[in-house]
Amino acid sequence: MINRSVVIVKAKEPFVNWLAMLPDPTAISLGELNREPTSYLLPEYMNEAQKEGIMRNYYVDIFEEELYAWWQDEKDWPKIRDYQTFKQWFDLEFSSTIFDLDEIELCDEE
Repeated sequence: MINRSVVIVKAKEPFVNWLAMLPDPTAISLGELNREPTSYLLPEYMNEAQKEGIMRNYYVDIFEEELYAWWQDEKDWPKIRDYQTFKQWFDLEFSSTIFDLDEIELCDEE
């Protein structure tokens, strides 16, 4: 078991609508978009208050990573990227129990 939690980020309709309005629009359904959602390792949490605090600390990074994965020109990103907008654009699934079953040591490939 590792000392992390995980959040799985799934797009909601506003994200799909944004993709459709880009200069080079992407026509993709919500189902297709969420077929392979992104997971992010976060610090571990013990209760809902800690989980909420962690998300408030990391939502900007996650929001921008999700936007960048589809469109790199930041001038076309939504102007308002606050926590409320983040929660309107994405569903979040959490787990605080992460087991690493691989024998190979974790590495960061940045």
